[in-house]
Amino acid sequence: MRLLDHPNIVAFKHCFFSTTDKDELYLNLVLEYVPETVYRIAKHYSRMNQRMPLVYVKLYTYQVNSTAWSFHIPGSHTCC
Repeated sequence: MRLLDHPNIVAFKHCFFSTTDKDELYLNLVLEYVPETVYRIAKHYSRMNQRMPLVYVKLYTYQVNSTAWSFHIPGSHTCC
């Protein structure tokens, strides 16, 4: 995960293991904070019975496609 470095991917900060009372082992990931999600914004406009502004649709589409494209760049080591 440390190799993923793209502005449209949440940054990995740290990881650590923890156990429960039942001796179950958990891997905890610490990621950067993201205040908004596409889901929350879409839900907001849906509740207001409004369409999401086209500029937001274009922005999120560009960001998703840009991120997906970064997985296919030779030598990026982000895919198996």
